[in-house]
Amino acid sequence: MDILIVVGIVLLLMLVAWLPGFFKQLGLKKEIKVLNETASKQSEINVGGNVQLRNENDQLKKENENFRISLLSLRNKPSKTEVQTLYLYDAAICFMQMNAPGFSPAWGNALQQAEEERAGIWTGRIPWIRKSIRPSLTRRKQQQIDVQIDRETPQE
Repeated sequence: MDILIVVGIVLLLMLVAWLPGFFKQLGLKKEIKVLNETASKQSEINVGGNVQLRNENDQLKKENENFRISLLSLRNKPSKTEVQTLYLYDAAICFMQMNAPGFSPAWGNALQQAEEERAGIWTGRIPWIRKSIRPSLTRRKQQQIDVQIDRETPQE
């Protein structure tokens, strides 16, 4: 009987020592569950944010590449032959606008006149001013002056 009392007391002491650990373990399991839920929610938020940041980063890289290409193309200056061809076509368009009965023959005549004018620039027949950056403006200004002079001149 004494042994049963000793065993009962030992079991009671073990139960008293085990119960706080059991309740503590239950509390820790609940805390682990809450922390796992919080971590999963946070990782979902981070994944969504990371995807959005990656998409934005890709879009900015594409824009940057487009701007780089645009900048390189804007830095390229036209060659001398391209500028001369531009002047040639500009002069031809001006002549065609003055003599425009029909597009094809007028364009051919205007182009021929412009080529003759360009050849005259290098031989010195046309003044140095015609070589300026905007030959159309000087030509149009001269045409306006000629028209004003014709209007002011009395007709006989």
